[in-house]
Amino acid sequence: MENYIKILPDFIANQIAAGEVVQRPESVVKELVENSIDAGADSIGIFVKNAGKSLIHVIDNGRGMSETDLALSVRRHATSKILSVSDLDEIRTFGFRGEALASICSVSHVEIKTKREIDKFGYKLIAEPNSKIAIEPVNCDKGTQIIVRNLFFNVPARRKFLKSNLTEFRHISDTITKIALAYPEIRFTFYDDDNLIFDSPKQDAIERIAQILGEHYAAEVIPINFKNDYISFEGHIGKPSLSRQNRSGQYLYLNRRPIFSPSLNHAVFSAYEHLLEKNQKPLFIINMTIDFSKVDVNVHPQKHEVKFEDERYIYNLLMNSVANTLSENDLAPVFVPDLVASNSPFISTRDNEKGEKILVNTVTGEIIENHNRHYNDYPTRKEFSSHGSLSGANWRSAYDEIFERKNGEKALQLDLNDNPEQRKFGKTMQIDGKFVLADFNGGLFIIDQSRASRKIIFEKIRKSASNSASRAVQILIFPLVVTLTPVEMGVVSKIRKDLNTIGFEFDLDNDILSINSVPQYIVQGKESIIFKELIHELSEEKNLSTDKQFEQVLIKFAKKSSISYNTLLNETEQTQLVTDLLDCENPLFTADGLKIGIIIKSEDILRRLFEIY
Repeated sequence: MENYIKILPDFIANQIAAGEVVQRPESVVKELVENSIDAGADSIGIFVKNAGKSLIHVIDNGRGMSETDLALSVRRHATSKILSVSDLDEIRTFGFRGEALASICSVSHVEIKTKREIDKFGYKLIAEPNSKIAIEPVNCDKGTQIIVRNLFFNVPARRKFLKSNLTEFRHISDTITKIALAYPEIRFTFYDDDNLIFDSPKQDAIERIAQILGEHYAAEVIPINFKNDYISFEGHIGKPSLSRQNRSGQYLYLNRRPIFSPSLNHAVFSAYEHLLEKNQKPLFIINMTIDFSKVDVNVHPQKHEVKFEDERYIYNLLMNSVANTLSENDLAPVFVPDLVASNSPFISTRDNEKGEKILVNTVTGEIIENHNRHYNDYPTRKEFSSHGSLSGANWRSAYDEIFERKNGEKALQLDLNDNPEQRKFGKTMQIDGKFVLADFNGGLFIIDQSRASRKIIFEKIRKSASNSASRAVQILIFPLVVTLTPVEMGVVSKIRKDLNTIGFEFDLDNDILSINSVPQYIVQGKESIIFKELIHELSEEKNLSTDKQFEQVLIKFAKKSSISYNTLLNETEQTQLVTDLLDCENPLFTADGLKIGIIIKSEDILRRLFEIY
């Protein structure tokens, strides 16, 4: 009878391992740069083409390898960083599994040149899938350079599912940014398609922040330093003015390894809780230094996540360290939190005038005389936040609460055709600076003015995109000068054609951009602000697709340029808004699927008001 269990051939096993280690071009860049750091390099160059799909070239001036080490480096489970079982308890390096190079070699063409300082010449290795490696002497500088070509050429299914060049570039730049911020003593040079993104020399932390994130960020951060026998926190936190609507500005490190920890990110956010507007996230660059034996970094194939021996204790220390740093810089009230009570929204402090012990509810701001009450007498933060909170997975906007149909009823669709009679409507009015109401076909058309404006701008620009002569643009007499970060300049270069189609014409000069024309629909006086916000959001976007890139860029622009809430519209403006909306395709939804409005028939109004059935 035939046996079914077989040992996998090495090349198949390596491709399976590659599925864990090498998910996209960014994964290769991350592994190679981390190897360079482990090799003691103080200068690292990264060069990519076609967003890493065609070429990834990493050069360092680290220790280099001997001929024997070079041959072993591309074998699976070969590593210089684990010598005994006990070493697994104290992982002090980035790479340690011995799978990175073997996995990369199984899905690409790899060339490695390396030389040690004590050697007269170096060695070159050529590795291709299903082929024996070839090694020969070569003249090269001290260190190692690795060239990876045609990533996933032999795994078409994996290559097919790579995203657009802009998206893959964003992943790569995000990883290099994280590593460069953690190692200001290392020079990083980053090129994309022969365009220099940044060249950061050896510098101190604040200079590195200025070069990578921008001068504005460097001017608005404050240092954080905390140390005890168990852990230390060091880095910078942003003033509330640097807050963002996403988590892109949150750089958390463990022993200088970039990590992802929702709970520790939340600890920092909790310290800012009453300093930021709703949905705003603080910027921070914090490195935690802890005994290597107290953490496990081997819980995720890309080593993004870690397990702590006592995460609860670290959470409390981090939250309090950030809160005290804000207090010391006059950005938050001064208080000395009680770690035992950190589960509660109540913080123990003293009245500055009377010196008596009081409780401050950090959620509501309520002050309660403490007397001898115990923290357990009060609800925990989790219990407290579950009532009346405006955030969380179950939170819904007032708009959705009011207008979403219940009991499975579907929103009435607009049935518009080429007959102009179908688009006629009666009087309009505006309520609460947010909604426009129109008498429409014997019913009431309730419109979200901001979303309607967004849809109108999107439709008008998209229709004119095919004809450059019909583009509605404003030529500026005096160009607007905008300063962008190196990564943002890289994004601008990649989407320049899309920006031109929308109406932005500009000249580039290093990190300075001069805008010569803007779209007609842009808010007057906010041209440069909207442009910078648009590029910043696109530089954070990780899911732009190649075939829908222009549409996605246009969606973000339309959102930035739309009529804001609390903008008062006169009768003529209300009428024009409704008219333009009814001329759009599918007027009830924005291009990204958000509901714009709803139509309530008069009989439905009667039924709901007077319960007439």
